[in-house]
Amino acid sequence: AFPNGYKDNIPSLSRPDDNTSMVIDNEGEDYIPEDVSVPEIVEIAPVPEESFDSLVALYNDCAKSCVTILCEVEVNNGFYTQTGQSLGSGFIIEGSKDGKKGIYIVTNHHVIDGAKKISVKYNDDKIFEAKLLGSDELSDIAVLQTTRTDVTPIAMGDSSKIAVGQWVVAI
Repeated sequence: AFPNGYKDNIPSLSRPDDNTSMVIDNEGEDYIPEDVSVPEIVEIAPVPEESFDSLVALYNDCAKSCVTILCEVEVNNGFYTQTGQSLGSGFIIEGSKDGKKGIYIVTNHHVIDGAKKISVKYNDDKIFEAKLLGSDELSDIAVLQTTRTDVTPIAMGDSSKIAVGQWVVAI
């Protein structure tokens, strides 16, 4: 239904993406022309309440592997240089470099781009200075390392074992 007088001003609504129109009839109601097919409405099963409990458990398991990235950056506006801050998120992984296992932090390139100093704040609020091991602007990924070793790396999933339609959670 439309407010009084509104239907008189807009007789049809065009969709620029596919050049079709939804026509408004004389009574102000929407109707779809007969030559337009309408997808069948499919009923979706409700998500069981216990699924949300498992998401809480998943978050609690993963949160200890998530960190905050703190950066000091220098910004030059053409007249003078100022020191500013940027921040982002990251997660802890276990990996190997030159045959040695180590603890690393994965974050985004745009988070650390141009940083003069990088620190990692862990979920216990302890802050460690980080060393940038490498980054790639095109894929927007960066790898950092700190001296802290008493951390829990995130459990990595196997994307070959999931199917379209399964739940995905970003923390």
